[in-house]
Amino acid sequence: MPYAYDIKFHLENISGIIYRKEIRQEYPNKHVTLEESRIFVLNTVFNVPEALLLATLVDYFENHSTSFEKLPNKTGYKKKDAQQQILYSTIFEDCRQTIEWIHVHGDFRKIVSENLKHYIQLDDRAVSMMKMLSQSGKKLFLLTNSPWLYTKKMMSYVMGPEWQELFDVVIADGNKPRWFLQDTPFKEVNKSTGTNLIGTYWGPFRKGDVYTAGCAALFIQQMRLAGKDILYVGDHIFGDVLKSKKTGGWRTLLIVPELDRELKVWVDQNRKFDRLLDLNSSLSRSDSADGAVKKETLKEIARLTDEMEQRYSAMGSIMRSGWRLTHFASQLRRYADMYTCNVYNLADYSPSFYFNSPIYLLPHEEKFMPSAEQVEDTDAAPEEVCNCICKCPLIRWQPFLSS
Repeated sequence: MPYAYDIKFHLENISGIIYRKEIRQEYPNKHVTLEESRIFVLNTVFNVPEALLLATLVDYFENHSTSFEKLPNKTGYKKKDAQQQILYSTIFEDCRQTIEWIHVHGDFRKIVSENLKHYIQLDDRAVSMMKMLSQSGKKLFLLTNSPWLYTKKMMSYVMGPEWQELFDVVIADGNKPRWFLQDTPFKEVNKSTGTNLIGTYWGPFRKGDVYTAGCAALFIQQMRLAGKDILYVGDHIFGDVLKSKKTGGWRTLLIVPELDRELKVWVDQNRKFDRLLDLNSSLSRSDSADGAVKKETLKEIARLTDEMEQRYSAMGSIMRSGWRLTHFASQLRRYADMYTCNVYNLADYSPSFYFNSPIYLLPHEEKFMPSAEQVEDTDAAPEEVCNCICKCPLIRWQPFLSS
């Protein structure tokens, strides 16, 4: 979710706006305890329909006050003239289980497979980029949670019937994120039927064959690699990037589809952000005895923040809530070595390109540095020092560590 604080309020009022006064009433200190039993993070675009379903259901109960009333402890609703309670936690669990069932047992893969042109956007750079990487000596592998026959149809549509020639290893039904944690042997897949062959597979990986299950530890052992030798590309901040980084020390490239739109809005709104920084800085310099200056400054900050948020979407920016980083952006900054809106943006870089970024200074270090530019590599061109790969001007952020 874009917001770290007022998630609940956005869900409760899909058709309205929650104001700061109401947030203060529920959370006087604007603090939410981030316990797993209370918070579920919506990590990917797969969660968008789930969020809409959840918000729509809550909105239904909110707008049917003739049939339902809120429980005194604000944990859900009670059906009038009946002993029936509908808790927020129950609504969430029902939505979560429904989405999981559709994903595992439903017909969505069948529907997508029958309407590839509608759901899949082709990119002319797909095959050429993979060939460039392969011909440069890179070992390429595909790890997916999708079953083999579905994977085969999707990849054949995107990269042609000979797509397996581009990959050294193909692993279907990988069961991420457990794949990074568990100690499970690989199995070989019958490419014609999609079923697993009897027994487990312990030999070297063969190009053209398909494997399933397994784990990161065995994969690294078979490939004779260390975690730092791998650049893992994924679009799931938790299942792909966080787990591969924390458990194996893999290099990570996070795909953020919303980034393309975020950048366009950011370019249009960055002057307002500069103004926010100036206002925030002025708060510490205000010595008004009655606090009038501080009050007016906070009002101006709130106004600018609202204006900026409205330009992104109904839920605001995925990266920022006002001048603060969102939970998603904080996770991205911590665990993603690089990020981009489209993996094929790698096609614009040589396979030997070295991604790096400036040294990150702590506040006490910045205080005694004449300018941040002095810590950068002055011999490198500005566009060579970045870890955000996108069509727009490159943005420098967190170091891509290298030995």
